[in-house]
Amino acid sequence: MRMLHKRSLLFISVIIVGLLAFFTVPRDTSLGIKLGGTHYAWQSTVGNFHYRLLMARTLHGDSSALESLVNFDCGGGAGCYDHGEVLVQLLNKVGDAKFSLMVKELRTESKYVLHSLLAAGFEYGSTVQVSDSEVRFPMTSGVLAEIQPPHK
Repeated sequence: MRMLHKRSLLFISVIIVGLLAFFTVPRDTSLGIKLGGTHYAWQSTVGNFHYRLLMARTLHGDSSALESLVNFDCGGGAGCYDHGEVLVQLLNKVGDAKFSLMVKELRTESKYVLHSLLAAGFEYGSTVQVSDSEVRFPMTSGVLAEIQPPHK
């Protein structure tokens, strides 16, 4: 009985380590989305694993995952441009209608952050220019245009 318990623990440990290795091995893409090296390198192994899980949940329409992803610490500078580029790719992959519904569920502060990150992503690495983003993604742009400046 004791031997069976040890084997079960060993099996579970191997599975967990294998999953962590699969999700955290440096790759240029995850879920068909190009990852920027600066942002990826800045994150810990656990952080990168969590980031990829949030990406996957966002692709499936989870607005709470998008909220967490928007507020994920990008480390500043080039890392935030990389993070913005990932969000632009998620918007493109999810589609404007579904993405805009998720954006409506975000807190106002998160919408501000998302607006800035998307602008950086469009500027930095997207094939869609910032000026074309409202035409290409009118529903998401409309939701983000509705936010009011924060009161200080």
